[in-house]
Amino acid sequence: MIVQFADRVPIGRNDVSVPLPKRFLHDRNCGIPGHVQQPRLSGQLNGKREVYILYFQINPNTVSRAIRIRILNGNMLNFSRGIERGFDDEIAIDVLKNANRQLYICFDCNPIYGSWVLQWGNVDPTQVTDWNFCPVNFDHFALIRSSKPLDENTMELPRFIISPQYGYNPIAEDLRGSVGQPYGRTIRQLKTLQVNFVRVSIDLIDDYYSKVSIHKPHFVVPYPENVEHCPPLWATLTRPPIFTKRGENGWYWNCSLFWREAY
Repeated sequence: MIVQFADRVPIGRNDVSVPLPKRFLHDRNCGIPGHVQQPRLSGQLNGKREVYILYFQINPNTVSRAIRIRILNGNMLNFSRGIERGFDDEIAIDVLKNANRQLYICFDCNPIYGSWVLQWGNVDPTQVTDWNFCPVNFDHFALIRSSKPLDENTMELPRFIISPQYGYNPIAEDLRGSVGQPYGRTIRQLKTLQVNFVRVSIDLIDDYYSKVSIHKPHFVVPYPENVEHCPPLWATLTRPPIFTKRGENGWYWNCSLFWREAY
């Protein structure tokens, strides 16, 4: 289980060279302007094979009806539903069908090249991809490093026991009229996650909680090896951890952690 601490930074450049795995790019309308040539994201490797998760949501106002994303110097490992594989290093997304959906792509990079490049392009009616012109609007855009931590911005928590719990925390209220008829409007449902740890050291969980408390949003990646079925969560802890001493010699504890999606 990987947790990653991140700041919110708007997209505003053609070739983003900041250390993206440490950042969360967020805006209500993160535009990739149509006049920008070769829209891409790139970064340097640390001399080892790194694994990343690209997390994004396409705005329905995007002009392009279909886009393609490809990775250079690496391989697509798995991705969420709604994405189709084109070639080994390329995937295709139908914008109309997948607007307002959270999408995920997991990929790795070959350290021999010393860098990675993510590039996206517009698909015209003849299905020819133009990698130099692709006006795309993102509601969310983030890049999470899911390989083992190498810096202070990422931590690896112990593997939790089987049966994590996913759920929803509704923002809307159950409003009723004078004779019982429901009314109101459907608004965003915040996802929730609960996991249980058995026989863990208190020090690591305590260090993690001291960094985030219950107010700091961060990425939670329950299963870094599979984002298709267990996607990452941008969330906050809903309450402090409570440790229960195990009935055995030595200082080992059981505890649970609860997260709620942050928007």
